[in-house]
Amino acid sequence: MSWQRFKTQASGKWVLAGEHSVLRCGAAIALPHPALGLMLEFEPSESGALDVTPAAALSVVQDLLSAVRDSREERDLSFPRPQGKLSITSTIPVGAGLGSSAALCVALTRWMSEPLSIPREQWVEFATSLEHRFHGRSSGMDVAVISAGAPVSFTMSRGASPLEIRKLPRFTFHDTGLRARTSDCVHQVESFREDAPMMSMQVDEQMSAASREAMEG
Repeated sequence: MSWQRFKTQASGKWVLAGEHSVLRCGAAIALPHPALGLMLEFEPSESGALDVTPAAALSVVQDLLSAVRDSREERDLSFPRPQGKLSITSTIPVGAGLGSSAALCVALTRWMSEPLSIPREQWVEFATSLEHRFHGRSSGMDVAVISAGAPVSFTMSRGASPLEIRKLPRFTFHDTGLRARTSDCVHQVESFREDAPMMSMQVDEQMSAASREAMEG
């Protein structure tokens, strides 16, 4: 299949409870962010190259495409190189815990799904494999809630389950201005678990309880 003109949007996300304990079999409550999102547009051409804007996204996109190409070649599958202009615009702040990398991975997966013949039922798994390139080990929660476009309960064993809430409470968001890579945050949590194993278990249990109570509420 060839690369065709394409356009898609993906929201940001936020987590009410369970952000890190979900990696240790806990449950989390995650929701799409109503005001933040990413748009991806592709215009094919015969230029022989892929032009990515903004320029800051070029290395990230190239790295992800190279990973997909290598994975497919290992399985004796072809990878037709896209030629044209790929434009990415996003209002999701990077390093704010609002799903900037997951939104990009979801959008790229949708874009690649037709030329690479990726079935819809494999989109979440494929996008999660892309997000591993950012975090080393992704729970898949961010990709799942952004793909669902609706509030979900998430565990690594069961995946995402829609909450089917007819009316959400009113939430407001306040930016502290703090920024950090998810991988750095995960490393800090792991260091805390090593230094204070009993306390970290209590925190995980409390977070799981908060998720359960949020669902009941």
